[in-house]
This record gives sequence, C-alpha cells and structure tokens, in this order.
Amino acid sequence: MAEEEAGEVEKKDSGGPGRYFVLVLLILLLEGGVGYWLLDRAVPAPEVAEEVIEAEEDEVVVWKAPIYYEAMENLIVEPTSVRGKSMVRLSLALQVDDQVVVDELTLRHTIFWDLILRQLELLDEKDFRDPAKKKVKEMLVKALNAELKNPGVLDVMIIDIILQ
Repeated sequence: MAEEEAGEVEKKDSGGPGRYFVLVLLILLLEGGVGYWLLDRAVPAPEVAEEVIEAEEDEVVVWKAPIYYEAMENLIVEPTSVRGKSMVRLSLALQVDDQVVVDELTLRHTIFWDLILRQLELLDEKDFRDPAKKKVKEMLVKALNAELKNPGVLDVMIIDIILQ
C-alpha cells in the first residue's frame, strides 16, 4: 500500500506536459510583445516613409538612349615625339546630345576631320600611351564644341587605336 500511495503522490506533483505548454506559451507571448515594441520604435512612422517615397517619385529621370556619331574612322596622325617617327591610327565615336549635332557633324564632316587631325598632332606620344587618354578626349571635346553651332559633344570614345 505504501508503494501505491507513493506513486499517486508522484503523479500529482508532476502535473504533466500541460504545465510546460502554458509556460512555453507565456514565454513566447512575452518575447513577441518585446520584439513588437522594439521594432515599432526602430521603424519610422508611416508619414515620414510616405514623404521619402513621394520625393523619390518626383525625381523620376527618363532614360534616353545615347546618340553616337561613328564616321571618324582610320585617322592617321604623326604625334610629336622625341625618339623619332611614330604613327597613330585611331577610330573615334562621338557621343552627342541631340540628333541636330549629328546632322551638323555629317554636313561638315571634312572640317571636323581636319580639326581633329590638327588637335591630335599637337599631342605627345605619351598622351596616346596613357590608358585613360583623358587629355586626348578632353581636348577633342573642347575643340569640337567650340567649332559646332550647337555645341553638344558630350564625350569622345576611342574605338580603335594602333600606335607604331
């Protein structure tokens, strides 16, 4: 009999899995409440977020395909050099702002061809050996925009270059 009473006492003390289930639920609710409170403080108010979205929508930029003038091919130049004779053959593409500039470049092609050759002959051989060729590009953009009625050359791209 004593053994039966001891078994009944143990059953009453354990309480079963229901007691742990309630405890786990309380802990999860507490964690969820604290997490919600922390995230609510970290995320900005909806009014502020709407103002940022409206400001971004106002600054919508329409992408426009770049326009290139690619008729400047096989320019042969003899740059100034200390070591002797050297030749440079290059092809250019001009990025322009508008189709009007392309039309003007097409009409006065030989004038711009000569202008580019004159500008390139002023450069040194080391300017052509520079990987970025910034000096070449900047000088050509300035010279072409000065000669154009509607200055609109944005960039000069060197498509092909051979230095001998």
